[in-house]
Amino acid sequence: MSLKPEAKAEFLKEIKLLVNASKKEAGNHQYELVAVVGEENEFKMLETWEDQAAIEAHNQSEHFKTFQQQAASWLAAPLSITLLTELKPN
Repeated sequence: MSLKPEAKAEFLKEIKLLVNASKKEAGNHQYELVAVVGEENEFKMLETWEDQAAIEAHNQSEHFKTFQQQAASWLAAPLSITLLTELKPN
């Protein structure tokens, strides 16, 4: 997520609520905010979910919808979502 510099403090305050609520959701294994090294206003969310149904339930949760509405005013660029899958070496 690319933030507007003036929005960083409010973003960090509000995302704490999202992270805490999301970690309590059924099917959540990880929900962490990380900062991009060397990029003061760049952040990523690392999320691990049990399955697609858990992701969909999260996306419909009240805390996620509320955050999503608020985030529009904080972002300097549109959100980018990358889905990953774990590869287990033999």
